[in-house]
Amino acid sequence: MIPVSLGFAARHLLGLPAAAMLVLAAAPSAAQDSQRREPVLSAPGGGPVPPPPDPNEVRASGLWIGRAGFSTGPGGGLDKELIRNNPPLTPTPAPGLGAPSNDAHDLSGSWYGDQFLPAFEIMTDMYGAKVPFNEAGRKVMDRRLVAMDQGKPLMSPSILCRPSGPDALLVRITTRFYQSKDRIDIFSTAGHDLWSIALNPALLPPAGQKSYMGRSIGHWEGDTLVVVNNDFKTRRWLSFRGTPISPAGTLTYHISKIRDGDQWVLQVITTVDDVTYYTRRWKFARSLSWRPDLALVDEFDCETQVGSSSGAQDTGAVPEPED
Repeated sequence: MIPVSLGFAARHLLGLPAAAMLVLAAAPSAAQDSQRREPVLSAPGGGPVPPPPDPNEVRASGLWIGRAGFSTGPGGGLDKELIRNNPPLTPTPAPGLGAPSNDAHDLSGSWYGDQFLPAFEIMTDMYGAKVPFNEAGRKVMDRRLVAMDQGKPLMSPSILCRPSGPDALLVRITTRFYQSKDRIDIFSTAGHDLWSIALNPALLPPAGQKSYMGRSIGHWEGDTLVVVNNDFKTRRWLSFRGTPISPAGTLTYHISKIRDGDQWVLQVITTVDDVTYYTRRWKFARSLSWRPDLALVDEFDCETQVGSSSGAQDTGAVPEPED
């Protein structure tokens, strides 16, 4: 299990819920890591966020970085999208709703991704360093941001009513974990996506058969579930603003159930390994809170959720170039 300490300084900086305050005692593996601050999880919805690593950065695409993320200036589509999609904090659950199993290997139940990543955009890794885009990755990311800022967003999997990948289940959505000896199925109560994790690899079709959610094989390392996810059918979005992962990439999730006083959280650390878009492997962290009161499954109409009763062609979205 990854050692964790809950520090007062982290609580004071980021506020509640406790899931967002976990300070990970990660041993540095390279000289670069040794110069970074201790890793912390992203700020929860509505709370303060750490400043960007380079507040004066301006990209060749015309994007400049503000405290809430990249945009082409105040009043642009990205600013409007931030206002529209920045919901208030989820109300605290009523007392007496029960607790999950004390078994660290039992993740079953309802968990809510109560973190609002700054502007739905991953600006840093979990150590506070810039996301290590290479030229191709920065091109894809900036193109997605500029298109959104201009009111002509590129068609993401969700706009096309396709599964968006496991990461779409971990932000501002309630998920239901169903667990058996050989598998874990994670179901989104909002988008109705299903992420199936095989604890017994024999359950899966042969490697190389690609899917939108990818091929996921899990195993336990102590009290941490380690899931390797690859074989993606298409380029995916790791954040609502378009942090990319290529079909050739691999995501590794470390998921731990942690109790902090009377609160339970799932800590999820994601390692991105994708030479197509990044110069090195990097990690970001998210968390989910135990919320059995949010377990009801809502009716879901994909055409309505993308903003049009007649489909994606009327939302202003345009197809994304392949390069």
